[in-house]
Order: sequence, then structure tokens, then C-alpha cells
Amino acid sequence: ALFGGPGFSSVDIDLEGTTTDASDDTFTLHIGASYLWQIGESFYIRPDVRCRDFQGDIYDKTDTEASLAFGWNF
Repeated sequence: ALFGGPGFSSVDIDLEGTTTDASDDTFTLHIGASYLWQIGESFYIRPDVRCRDFQGDIYDKTDTEASLAFGWNF
């Protein structure tokens, strides 16, 4: 499966050595891909990779996340 779309994120940053905190909110863009391997009738494994672009005023970053899910269908 391929997926994507807009989102909204919030970041709170604690600045070490100071009492100042910074926060940033912005709309984001998410894209990703996953695959579902059905193992037998009930068990499945699903790897998932996604990328998020965060373009805030203080915090500006593109990050990637990978996960592996194990599941059971009832």
C-alpha cells in the first residue's frame, strides 16, 4: 500500500541551560509505503516506512520512520 496526505504537528523544545522553551506548530506532508504478509489464516507481518516533512518557524526537519507490526486476525 502507498499512502500520503497532509497532517498537523506540534513540537516542544526544551533549551538546555536555560529556562526558555520553544514550541512550533505547522501543517506537514506525510508519505509512506507498507506491505502485508499474511502468514497462515490469522497471523500477519506488516513492515511500514513513512516520511514526514515539518517546515516550522523554529524547527525545520524531514524525518523517516520504519516499523514492523505483527498481528492476529480474529
